[in-house]
Amino acid sequence: METQLIAGIILGLNLLLFVPFFFLFVPKKVFRYNRQNLFKILSKYKLYIVVLGSVFILQSIEVNLVDRPTTTWLMQYIGEDGFAPFFYSIENGWVASMADYWCKPLLYYFVFFYLVVYSFVLWFIPVIFLLNDKEWHTRFVLLFYPMMWAIQLPFLLFFPVTNVYKYFGLQSTLEMIIPGVEASFYTVTSINNCFPSLHIGFAVSAVIIAFLSDNKRLKGFTPVFSLSVILATIYLVIHWLLDVLGGALLALLVGWLLWKKLNPQSITLSRVKPSRGEVSRLKTAVALLEDKAKNEVKGKGIEVQLVGSVAKDTYLKDSIDIDLFLLFPPSTDWNELEAEGLSIGKRVLEKWELKYAEHPYIHGDFGGYEVDVVPCYKVGSAKNILSAVDRTPFHTQYINAALKRRQRNQVRLLKQFLKGIGIYGAGAEADGFSGYLCELLILRYGSFKKVLDHAPKWSKEGLTLTEGSPSKFDSSLVFIDPVDPNRNVAAAVTGRSLEIFEKASDAYLEDPSIRFFFPLEPKPLNVEEIRSRLGREERLIGFEVKVPVISSEILLPQIKKAERNARSLLEENGFNCKHALHTLAGSKTLFLFELESVVLSEPLLHRGPLAKDEENSKKFTERWTKNKRTIKGPYVEGKRWVVEIEREFSNAYDLLNKKLMKINLGKNIKPQIKEGYDLLRQEDLFKEPYRRFVGKLIEAKYPWEYK
Repeated sequence: METQLIAGIILGLNLLLFVPFFFLFVPKKVFRYNRQNLFKILSKYKLYIVVLGSVFILQSIEVNLVDRPTTTWLMQYIGEDGFAPFFYSIENGWVASMADYWCKPLLYYFVFFYLVVYSFVLWFIPVIFLLNDKEWHTRFVLLFYPMMWAIQLPFLLFFPVTNVYKYFGLQSTLEMIIPGVEASFYTVTSINNCFPSLHIGFAVSAVIIAFLSDNKRLKGFTPVFSLSVILATIYLVIHWLLDVLGGALLALLVGWLLWKKLNPQSITLSRVKPSRGEVSRLKTAVALLEDKAKNEVKGKGIEVQLVGSVAKDTYLKDSIDIDLFLLFPPSTDWNELEAEGLSIGKRVLEKWELKYAEHPYIHGDFGGYEVDVVPCYKVGSAKNILSAVDRTPFHTQYINAALKRRQRNQVRLLKQFLKGIGIYGAGAEADGFSGYLCELLILRYGSFKKVLDHAPKWSKEGLTLTEGSPSKFDSSLVFIDPVDPNRNVAAAVTGRSLEIFEKASDAYLEDPSIRFFFPLEPKPLNVEEIRSRLGREERLIGFEVKVPVISSEILLPQIKKAERNARSLLEENGFNCKHALHTLAGSKTLFLFELESVVLSEPLLHRGPLAKDEENSKKFTERWTKNKRTIKGPYVEGKRWVVEIEREFSNAYDLLNKKLMKINLGKNIKPQIKEGYDLLRQEDLFKEPYRRFVGKLIEAKYPWEYK
């Protein structure tokens, strides 16, 4: 049979397989694609597609132009069968003995798998992942074969091994079933290129690739495919067992390398998990700190204890904060505890400052690390606490006893994920998830991914690791503290933060990306781009005020309150606010608002009481019937009185200019407003330094959506 005819038959069978496989394995979303979607995908991965295509071309060149003369030269020194005699000395003739069990039905099955199904799956799997367009998965697949070929290339050139049936002088099963096929088959491979087997390598890689996907049918098919290819190479007496082992190890090696380099979770851990050297330096600093503190409290009945994320080994290497607690006897007077605790902290730390939580503590530097020295009471259980910080040692003990070592990195992933989407920390800045809550979530669900899987259910259920009643807490998210059933660990998580986490979880599970952990900064828009997005209407307004010199824990809630109340002022006067943003810019706080329009022309529709409420209806009609601002009415619409009145403010700029100082903006911000503030019109906001914040305001994207 002619070579071209055989190639045509194999190609035709590939095309026949494509139709059922396409409908079985391709994601449903692909059926909604248009031409533009396909062009976008091809453009996105064009470099990877070129690399993959180039490898197949290079492989053909290597087999037909490079391999043969190289192998001929080598065989002058190592023999015509290359290293096959060495393989035979290890394996004997076990694979060759398969010839004693040949039967036509099995030969047809395995030849079909070896030539047709293998070649089909070789190109079909990359197509599936291209169409599915999950970024890191797709890059993983498109780079798998090129990396295997690159690693195998030195073996192809300098480690020739004659295949089994030729070494033993047996008939080729491929030729037996399809006469003339070898002439076509050996244009893309060589009879002496056995180790490691790329057939086996790709068969095993298909299982690895499917394991990473959420395609259940593909996960069911690839093990069958892989096993059939492995059995085919042996039953058809083509590859040595060492070839099979080498091909499998090659696939596992490439899979591991690509996982380390491309998987978002692996990349994240490489950035946030401390190295051995960093761990060693931190432990040395902690030991010195503890020794110094113990010397200061010697003979005073005070215990020194390391708590927090450093003690639990769940810290992120770029945000290390050592928490050292001084545990005083419960009989200690509060004032004495505070005075003595602060005094010890000042003597222990090299540079220090006074900070406040429920009571004062010392924050400072020791050995290049930030340290908090916090006095508390040593109580028997968390139920007997005398101050809020008395629980913290119990939290540390609980997590250290319950959290498995492998789960500590899962905590790190969850913390960095929450940092990336902007809701890590129980403070006012994030209104989000504390480190302790992250640890409890990993304890409950076991892994970072399982936490994300369950996040959409949280708005409907309370969470607990022990006995407790979530229903008694009125919070967006409830997680009962296992060391104190009367406390909700998730009390700081607002409805908005919970919503962001649920959206981010869904988006990450749909298409995992490093952007969720380390979001990109939005690209600044130029004036023309901003004008194009805003349209002809004037939509932007803002104001800027000097930042009061107070701690961030006090300042941030007031900034949020100022933004919220300024927005309410605008909306109460008919200015529909699409988006709002606040940001600390140097020594000032900038508040920005995108309105449907800064100028309103239509009258304000003011709603009154129900028409059946005679007393209030009389007051309403008397008030508005002869009012100078009345344009139309009062009249009944539906069941209520309404009146159309002239707006007090038809321009948002005038409204803020007159009313801003009269609303509640926070006790520390309001004096700054009285001292002076800058009202900013749209044209002002097109200038630097405001323009970069305007782009963020009008795009209104989540952190992970910037590309």
